[in-house]
Amino acid sequence: MANEIPDDKNRLTIELPENLAHRLKLAAANQKRAASDVVLALLDRHLPRLDAPGKKKGGFIPYS
Repeated sequence: MANEIPDDKNRLTIELPENLAHRLKLAAANQKRAASDVVLALLDRHLPRLDAPGKKKGGFIPYS
């Protein structure tokens, strides 16, 4: 994950409450990873998967 160079189309900026930002920094330090890598792993783990490109469902995500 950290090896990829993000482009402007895939960049996401979020503002976290102070407590949550502190928890993220602690978790990243405990895992010896960058905070951005921890966030990417959490998003990847918890967001629904899109269907494979040839399927008819069209990649619907149940919430927005």
